[in-house]
Parts: sequence; structure tokens; C-alpha cells
Amino acid sequence: MKTEADRPRRRRYEENRKVEKIVVVVVVVVVIIVVIVVVAAVVVVIVVVVIVVVVVVAAVVVVIVVVVVVVVAAAVVVEVVVIVVGVGEVVEVVVEVVVLLLVVVVIRFLLVVFKFSATVI
Repeated sequence: MKTEADRPRRRRYEENRKVEKIVVVVVVVVVIIVVIVVVAAVVVVIVVVVIVVVVVVAAVVVVIVVVVVVVVAAAVVVEVVVIVVGVGEVVEVVVEVVVLLLVVVVIRFLLVVFKFSATVI
């Protein structure tokens, strides 16, 4: 049998249950929002890293192509000059050594660029 003293306690219990349900819903919504924000941040970071990698790789490829074209053009010019002018073997060897040194310097530069891009990434 319920008495008058039991009714307010029951009402307080029901109000507390309502407040607990509201708190649970708010916490769940906040957790969902935080998870969405974290996932979005991770996706943005991944996209930025991919863009940086693509840009660095494209730049390195362009540098490699330019270097190859310049070295091949220099070798062709050296051969044409050697054939047309008719200089001796010593001059031809010296010019070829200079071209090879240029290739070595370019390769060292590319290694530095790759090392820098790996550090940036």
C-alpha cells in the first residue's frame, strides 16, 4: 500500500531517471561528434600527405627528365664538336669525363632531393 510519503520519492526517482536518460543521450551525441571530427581530421591529414607525396614525386620526375635531356644534349653536342672540329682523343676524353662528372653531380643532387622529400614526408 502506498502512502503519501512514498509518492514524492517515486516522483523524484522518475525525474532522476529522466535526467539520467538525457545525460546518456547527450554523452552519446558528444562521443559521436568527437569520433566524426577525429575521423575527418585523419582523412584530411592523409589527403594532405598524399598530395605532398604526389607533388614531390612529380617535381623529382621533372628534374630527372630535365637532367637526362641536358646530359644527352651535352653528349650529342660534344660528339658533334669532336667530329666537326676533329680535335684529338685527349680532348674528347676530357670532355666526356666532364660530362660524366656533371652526371655524378646531378645524381648527388637528386639523392639530396630524395632525402629532403623523405624527411618532409
